[in-house]
Amino acid sequence: MSEQLAVLKNELKTVPGVKTLYWCYEQMKEGKIVTIPPFLQRQLQKRVWEMTGSTKSKQYLYSAFKATSLFDPFILVKLSLLINLLEDELKEWKSNKKTDLVNQGTMVLNDLKTKLSKGGEWAKIDGQSRSKLALTPFFESKQTIDESMKYDLFDNDEYTETFDIKGIPFNKMPLSVRNTLKRKPAIIIVIEDGTLDDIVKALISKQQGEKFTKFQEIYHGKYISVLANRLRTHIKKPIRDAYKKYVNQNDKYKEEQAGLELLVTSLSSFFKYRDWPSYDKIKRIIDNSDDIPSETLIEQITGYMNEFFDYYKLDKDFNKFSSTVLKNWILYRYMLDNADKKESFYSQYGFPEIKISQKKSFVKDFIEIDKILTSKVIEGSDDLNEDSWEIVGGKYNPKAGGYVAGNNNDKTEYIEWKLHAIAKVLNSRLNKLITENVITVENIEMPDMVDVEVYNGFKNIDGEVSDPRDKKHRGHKKSVKNKGSNKFENIAPQKPQDNLEYNKRDVVLNDK
Repeated sequence: MSEQLAVLKNELKTVPGVKTLYWCYEQMKEGKIVTIPPFLQRQLQKRVWEMTGSTKSKQYLYSAFKATSLFDPFILVKLSLLINLLEDELKEWKSNKKTDLVNQGTMVLNDLKTKLSKGGEWAKIDGQSRSKLALTPFFESKQTIDESMKYDLFDNDEYTETFDIKGIPFNKMPLSVRNTLKRKPAIIIVIEDGTLDDIVKALISKQQGEKFTKFQEIYHGKYISVLANRLRTHIKKPIRDAYKKYVNQNDKYKEEQAGLELLVTSLSSFFKYRDWPSYDKIKRIIDNSDDIPSETLIEQITGYMNEFFDYYKLDKDFNKFSSTVLKNWILYRYMLDNADKKESFYSQYGFPEIKISQKKSFVKDFIEIDKILTSKVIEGSDDLNEDSWEIVGGKYNPKAGGYVAGNNNDKTEYIEWKLHAIAKVLNSRLNKLITENVITVENIEMPDMVDVEVYNGFKNIDGEVSDPRDKKHRGHKKSVKNKGSNKFENIAPQKPQDNLEYNKRDVVLNDK
């Protein structure tokens, strides 16, 4: 009777083995085990592992040395395998003329080859947080175990004492205890063959430690991604630090779970496609299947973030704000910058075309607008804010179509509610903002020369009839430097030499 056999297609080839926890620390320290951020592992869960006195790190150390060191394997992949797989991908991208992917893939390939040339053998794709945030500080005597762990010490088989390592740095422990800790076994799994996608999918399905969010599965599940490369380029450390410092980390936009990347991705997709993206849409963008938001667009969004953080920077006690406030600021700023576009998507909100003169004051005004729209009472009275709230059964409920209700969801319809509400309040505050020189409005751009000539009845700035053959400049009667506007009544045709001579000075008009 013949033996039947089933072979799994595209199965990862893995080789398990037993080493020690100390071996894991030592190999990383010597550069034989390397990390390749950000796609073969998530960002370090640093905030989670270090919060409240590194409780999670110390709990892992106690558990691993006490009993569970073999429960959580460390997963490595050969650098030579990654290099071979990436070289194959590059050939395909080059043949399909995918320039962005080729450029990014080439940088990653060069980085892998450099690490290999410096003695690197494996990339760690699971266990990075355990290694860097627990084992390394412990074996380097920078962190201790805070629970009682007692070792009986013997000399020539004779009991000498019981030693408790609680609170004791590694380098202060007896040699026999240190050697015992160094021998604590660990399971090492080395991936020796497979595809890039299958390697990452296997890691995601394992979900070691803190679980992947839906976005992390997508974002970290693509080894080479044009969008992710653009995000890394423009989400700089100052933005990341400010986001962690000033924004509450209690929603889906947690920074340590790639929440900042999710926020910028969602906003850039919304501005490009005019619709708040689903996770399926984000996946198609990150998979390089759908058109990718431009680098300019992502740069704009991070620029708006910087504006907000520049106003908010404080070294004293402060109230953190929610990611929703930051998100609404970016939506608001982008719609203002596109108010002059005639397509209905932008013009529907009724935002005026403005120029911001004092950015910090303008951010302050937006925060006031947010509070006005969120408040249950109207500014200056105790009357119900009926634009945002209604009373049902004696309780306040967010009113459908209003700002507060719009903050409850990221659907495009809800975003429209918010933007309409913000535009309404902004328009009521325009005169105040103009008077305080926070903004300027109307005719921000210089009118065309032909319109200036017609408006002035074909007379120049001195009231003389101008020759249509002469070259002319658009001259300001009151200079821009002296807060003169670009309105028609302040502009008239002027001889080029006269315009240059006046420069920042006002024109002295003849009263005749």
